[in-house]
Amino acid sequence: MTATATRAAPAPPPPASRTSPVPPSAGAAGPQRGPGPGAAVNVALVAYTTAVVIGFGRLFADGSFFWPLAAAAWAGHAAAAVARRRRLRGVTSALVAVVSGIWLATLAFYARTTWALLPTGRTLGALRLDGREAWQVFGDVRAPAPVLPGFLVAGAAAVWLIAWFSDWAAFRVRTVLEPLLPGLALFLFAAILGAPGHRIAVTALFVVAGLAFVLLQRLSVDGPGPGWVRTHGPSGRQALLRGGGALAVLAALAAGVVGPRLPGATSKAWLDWRGGAAGQGTRVTVSPLVDLRDRLVAQSSVELFEVRSNIPTYWRLTALDRFDGNVWSSDARFEAASGDLPSGRRAGEAPNAQGDVAVQEFRITSLSTLWAPAAFQPDWVDPASNALRWDPESSTLVVAPGRSTSDGMTYRVNSFLPRLTAAQLDTPEGLPGSISRRYLDLPSNFPEYARRTARRVTAGARTLYQQARLLQDWFRTEFTYDLAGVPAGQDNSTLVRFLNTKRGFCQQFAGAYAAMARSLGLPARVAVGFTPGERDPKDPNLYHVKGRQAHAWPEVYLPSAGWVPFEPTPSRGMPGATAWTGVRPQQDTGGAAVRTTPTTQGSIPQLGTLPPEFKPRQVRTVGRVTPPPSLRPRAGAGSAVVRDAGRALLVSLALAAAWVVSLAAARTGRRAWRRRRASTPQARVRVAWREAAEAASGIAGPPGAHETHSDYAARAAPALGAAAAALHGLAVLSTELTWAPPGATGDDAAADDAAARAERWRNEVLQASRHHRGSKSRLVAAVNPRPLLG
Repeated sequence: MTATATRAAPAPPPPASRTSPVPPSAGAAGPQRGPGPGAAVNVALVAYTTAVVIGFGRLFADGSFFWPLAAAAWAGHAAAAVARRRRLRGVTSALVAVVSGIWLATLAFYARTTWALLPTGRTLGALRLDGREAWQVFGDVRAPAPVLPGFLVAGAAAVWLIAWFSDWAAFRVRTVLEPLLPGLALFLFAAILGAPGHRIAVTALFVVAGLAFVLLQRLSVDGPGPGWVRTHGPSGRQALLRGGGALAVLAALAAGVVGPRLPGATSKAWLDWRGGAAGQGTRVTVSPLVDLRDRLVAQSSVELFEVRSNIPTYWRLTALDRFDGNVWSSDARFEAASGDLPSGRRAGEAPNAQGDVAVQEFRITSLSTLWAPAAFQPDWVDPASNALRWDPESSTLVVAPGRSTSDGMTYRVNSFLPRLTAAQLDTPEGLPGSISRRYLDLPSNFPEYARRTARRVTAGARTLYQQARLLQDWFRTEFTYDLAGVPAGQDNSTLVRFLNTKRGFCQQFAGAYAAMARSLGLPARVAVGFTPGERDPKDPNLYHVKGRQAHAWPEVYLPSAGWVPFEPTPSRGMPGATAWTGVRPQQDTGGAAVRTTPTTQGSIPQLGTLPPEFKPRQVRTVGRVTPPPSLRPRAGAGSAVVRDAGRALLVSLALAAAWVVSLAAARTGRRAWRRRRASTPQARVRVAWREAAEAASGIAGPPGAHETHSDYAARAAPALGAAAAALHGLAVLSTELTWAPPGATGDDAAADDAAARAERWRNEVLQASRHHRGSKSRLVAAVNPRPLLG
């Protein structure tokens, strides 16, 4: 019988007498790593995070986001480095990260709300308002989005956290790939939701920064064993840097230059998950209702476009037909626009309607959106304007795919303007089912207070038109136009506050009117665009449209005429609509405040006597007004946000559970696959050693590249306790079988006995590693996919 068959299980030598290349202080802490991180590795990690921040450029409409987010990233890395050098551990380091992040964010974004440079209740209130606005806009916004304070705070918090996590993973745990994962997740978030511009350049920069960090970090954490780089000293490190740097540049060039030029790179996606195509499909962007207040305030004197038209009217961008309790939005599908527009002139009005044709020529300068303005309803576009697309349902023109804005465009469009009368509209008719299903929809949490108010205001109306007029006139006579003292908002709570304070600007007037009209059974939507603009003194048909002319108004579907605009906003009036709105043309021209009262034309039927509390009074444009302290936003309006947050939490938990289960299944499958392939006793011993070493690495660190099996067993002995003898015996047996000459293992029975003994030792090590592993280590092992990649 051979020596392999008769040898007894070897006992491990006493740990104190064991000579190992690993210093005794390493103990169970893991294998000895290379020298500490140098400045180059730190700079590479900061550059990688900065590349992630640059990737956010695809999410925002301008570059003002960069410096606040980049400063948060740099400050996060600096604070993490200080905590690391001060040797702060565990909970203390995490507490420093959270507290310092909150304090610096307060100074950066809410310095005026502090007391002695410390956050106060006012800080929390400002954060809540900005967060609520950002959450509302997030449901409606499509990249590129406006740079709102709430988005900046959320982005700064995200990059601050990834700076700390990547520093911890790189310089405390000393790993190579894990520090990149948080930044990769954030970069993918921006790539998935971002606008298509600058994709190649941003991705190439991200790839180069990531590979540079991997290369430098690999040199930093490399063990002290006799690898080629170590044995060749500085020349070996320089050679690796040169070769790795060249490969990184080549990889970036291949991805950024060669990849986009490969056959099929620009073809239609196999899985069009965004739901759009080059010629026809859903277009997503920032709703023009979102940045309405910015245009009215920040761009009030900026000329956005000029239009030459034989008839002045409102220049309409689009109509928003969906209200979810948070925002008004739309879901339009566009097709090529050239010549006669399908379903344009007859999209809503009566087939025999009389009217005029507005011949318009637009020159867009600073509109900065994909919408193309036109008088409602467009029915013809110059065939030479092949850069436009058309949605017949909402009568909306947008730029063609490939353009992000209409800036710089010149185009001609004709629109049919029906000549309507109040008598024509004031007829009792039924609504088409397709209109009712789509344009009467309201969220389940729509405020009952708004429903009751709408019914009370329109009590006594006998037709749809009478309801629409009574609701319009109530807003114009009982509310005050206030742009300076009212924040932007479209949600249910904003609606209730608006009805209480009776102050707001066109965003609130149009949104409140459309929602309350729907609650009455009036099909309604919100149109967004501009009032006529300022007439050129030298050309009576040329109008200069500035930011102060930005406007929103409701459109109501009346069976006798189709979609009809109404004007509930005081100090505004659509030209050509006086016959049915009772409002003369009015707009903001940058002059003094305007006082208006509704006008009654002879052709408008009498709608009955309004209740005494709705008697007309003068309406004026005012500056900042503080609502009375007794008026508070109604509770319960934020339930949609809570519901959405709950859903997001459930989805996150489900994804986390699926991740853990999938990793567990993968580990089980790999273990079964290994054991199935181990068809010989020698292979069974090798698999037993590999599984035992993987289990021991969870409490003693993984084997180093320089360590023999016996070296590793000796180092892991203190962490394994009584199972140290099993790991040592398995190490000796595996080494002998690995290096034994062919035929030296004896007969089959002896070899099978050795394999069975190795598997028993493996099982002892597996049980001991589970017993000695702490809860934190078990959690990390459950979610860490790295062992499966080895």
